[in-house]
Amino acid sequence: MPATLDDIPTGQIGAHLRVERPEGVRPQVILYPTRELHDERAWQKLLTAAGFHAKSDAPLRWRHNPVHTDYDALQAALEWARAYTGTPRVVPISDGAYGHFAVSSQDDGSYLVACPYGKQAPLKRIGAEFDYDSTAWRVLPHLAGRLRGVLDRAVARAVDGAAAVADALADITTLSTPHITVTRYGDTARLTCIYSPDAIRVFKVNGGAWDPHAKTWNFKIINQKSYDTLRFVIEAATPYVAEDAAEQARATERRAAAKAALADSRQVERRERERLRAERETAPAAPRAPSRAFVADNLPPLGVALRAPDRSWIVYTGYGRRYEIDEDMPSYMGSQFLGHEGDYACDVTYRPATSEEATAAETAEAERAAREAERRERLAVLRQAFDRIEAAGEYPQGSHHADGITVYLSDRDRRGQIYGSGRYLVLGEEWAWAVSCNGMDGDDWSRNNVRTGGAGAIGRRIPADAALAAQVLTAGRALKLTDETATQEASTC
Repeated sequence: MPATLDDIPTGQIGAHLRVERPEGVRPQVILYPTRELHDERAWQKLLTAAGFHAKSDAPLRWRHNPVHTDYDALQAALEWARAYTGTPRVVPISDGAYGHFAVSSQDDGSYLVACPYGKQAPLKRIGAEFDYDSTAWRVLPHLAGRLRGVLDRAVARAVDGAAAVADALADITTLSTPHITVTRYGDTARLTCIYSPDAIRVFKVNGGAWDPHAKTWNFKIINQKSYDTLRFVIEAATPYVAEDAAEQARATERRAAAKAALADSRQVERRERERLRAERETAPAAPRAPSRAFVADNLPPLGVALRAPDRSWIVYTGYGRRYEIDEDMPSYMGSQFLGHEGDYACDVTYRPATSEEATAAETAEAERAAREAERRERLAVLRQAFDRIEAAGEYPQGSHHADGITVYLSDRDRRGQIYGSGRYLVLGEEWAWAVSCNGMDGDDWSRNNVRTGGAGAIGRRIPADAALAAQVLTAGRALKLTDETATQEASTC
């Protein structure tokens, strides 16, 4: 029995093992078994117990850990290798299904194993390689022993799983809760419940599939794990479904209460309409308010006392319907629609003004009439002054400046300057002028003797008269027709 590394024999041991002790920094022993010996599980267990391990980059080379070397197990492994003859110890694997693996033997002694995606980990661990031509995993003949172990475990799990699935499906309906109903359809559990977003999230993350035709969430029961998952899903989703069911019940109650309240309010409205209809039927017909037609763009104001065509006072109360003015309306509805054919007319209702409204309107009308009379008197003062200067004044030859305060005879005369027309008075310190603009096309500009900013004007003058000037300035300032800063060159006539 070896006690140290130096006691381990080197060279060929039996027909299937070669032992080497390479020179290096630290002493070590490397075992090189043949493929047949390497695949023997009993020999692998002995080497693993002795502290040896196979290199991942070279599976047929075994190295050891000098600190944890068990020389008794190593001696047993060497004796086992010396007695090993290479005789196959694996019962041949027949073609067929083994759990979720499907095996087919090949002429070269290898095996092609097909399995669902996600179940290939055991085949990778025993050294199988994927064959892309046949889309299956190829297991070489020397790995048959390992493949036998994988298949045996798959068959055992399939048998145990089938029994568990049968037991689970037998009492699958007992998992139903007051809010989630569980039914069986073959190897599928169907869950039915009200719509609950949180419960749907639980169903989805745990592998549930929605069946739009049956309106159920389906879970495949293929083993005990899937059955446990179903139980977890039901337990986790039940509180969400119960909460949503309670909320739906409360919403249903609220809708029923709202519907009842709406029915009551409609009943009250119906009774009120019937009462009003009865009152209308029994009450005498109210007289229709009189109305007058106006062009829609020129409607009178409402609520203000105005003069009617018969000089009485009326108050317009509301605008009525609108209608298009045709070419015949001016002939039978009044000349106020003449020229408005194609526009719209509007009926405006009115009532007689009360005594208070009529009194207030008459007072306002009298005030307006007084103001208008006063305005006319002041305009007459300006015209009389102009006529006096024009009749008695001299017409100086040449070109002169009419300096002083300008007083226009009217707003029209003020605006007419830009067209070369208009009349105005100029009150200076020496002279009082009556100026008539003479700058329009067709006028005789040679008669102009007053310089302006335009073609010129015709002016007559008299010596300054303080009384006349006072009257003119008083009337002009009251009418806001006075320009006390402008010069004659600023005039455009």
